[in-house]
Amino acid sequence: VARQEYVPGLVNLGNVLYLKRDFAGASAAFERARKRDPKNPAVLLNIARIQYEQERFDAARKSYEALASVDPGLAEQNRYLAQQADAATRASNAAAQKENMAWQE
Repeated sequence: VARQEYVPGLVNLGNVLYLKRDFAGASAAFERARKRDPKNPAVLLNIARIQYEQERFDAARKSYEALASVDPGLAEQNRYLAQQADAATRASNAAAQKENMAWQE
């Protein structure tokens, strides 16, 4: 990813940074990927997840809607992203997210 904007590499980099709770770094990686592939479901999902974690619920809902337009099934699996939540619900969802990371090859 240092030499070219390779979307799968950026997605995986973003996932690693997300798991480390480096939301700024993860967001930067996913935004770089979105510039190259604006309809990539993994990118849209992960951007929505970061926005949700940052309690930017309106932005998360918009990113979720973009995801739903390109991959309704993946959106359905992550429908909590379209809702505002309290801290306990976010913590529960964060634990489930680690099991459902969208990696790419």
